[in-house]
Amino acid sequence: MRAFLQLASLAVWLTACQSSSTSPSPSPLSIVPPAEVAEKTSTAIPQTPTNSPRTPTLPVIPEVHCIQPGSPRQTARVIRVIDGDTIDVSIRGLVFRIRYLGIDTPETPHDRFGPEATVRNRELVGGQMVTLVRDPNDEDFDIHGRMLRYIIAGKIFVNLELVREGLAFLYPSGHTCGPEFLEAYGAAQANARGLFAPAPVP
Repeated sequence: MRAFLQLASLAVWLTACQSSSTSPSPSPLSIVPPAEVAEKTSTAIPQTPTNSPRTPTLPVIPEVHCIQPGSPRQTARVIRVIDGDTIDVSIRGLVFRIRYLGIDTPETPHDRFGPEATVRNRELVGGQMVTLVRDPNDEDFDIHGRMLRYIIAGKIFVNLELVREGLAFLYPSGHTCGPEFLEAYGAAQANARGLFAPAPVP
């Protein structure tokens, strides 16, 4: 009986050896070197194309030449105009408050040209898709947590347009479009536009 069991065990062992020797070996193409694995892992996250909605191309207009080509930018829909220099926007379902970089408009109905600045801002951006551009030389947010941005609506550089129309003062900061804003501000003063027009006699 013991001899029979030993012969049976020997037969099972021989069968296993034959099956392992005839099984196909892994294809060389299926063996990935560790270096290649690391390379594939490091590039697994797709890069965002420069012409995607998250990084839109700025319009070809002279007004935006002061914006650095690599400035971070994204599109957003304006859902509310707060006043002349503040809006609420929706970005992929989230709402953010945006403060226009480099300018300061009258903000209350009691301020001279406050209502006019709000109305004009609404005409320029209300309900529209706009491009928000961050200036790397300035702050990302103000002390109230509002995003500081240049606003491009169609082919209009909104921040600069409000200055040009005499509806905004300049807000001191280190943004790169400061010289262009200053030139527009001086022209509005020289032409007595908006805030620089003679005050009505009571």
